Amino acid sequence: PRSPTVRYGHTMSPWPDGLVVYGGHHKGLAPNPEEKCVNDLWKWEFSSQSWKPLAVKGGKKPAKPPPPSTGHAAVTWKETLWVFGGTRDDTVNLKPKIHDVWAFTLADQGHSGACTIS
Repeated sequence: PRSPTVRYGHTMSPWPDGLVVYGGHHKGLAPNPEEKCVNDLWKWEFSSQSWKPLAVKGGKKPAKPPPPSTGHAAVTWKETLWVFGGTRDDTVNLKPKIHDVWAFTLADQGHSGACTIS
């Protein structure tokens, strides 16, 4: 996709020359009608007025993205996007709470469009 899907329960945090969107609940509109939590990371660039997907690459831990979540909290601090908590989808809609903390180092994304997770 060229931009994030329609969603709610996501976070949007400021970043120099842009905004960073993480996760949320995919609304389930055409062409992808399935409603589900997502764990994607996008940057809106003010200079180009366009969206850029950000991939996850290895850091101190293996390059494994956090689980899909909605209703989490996020904040940018210095060169890092911190994501905490939220809920997950499950088959009976109980949405278990998440108590994880994830850190995305955004400053090192360079031209690769990737960020380091720790």
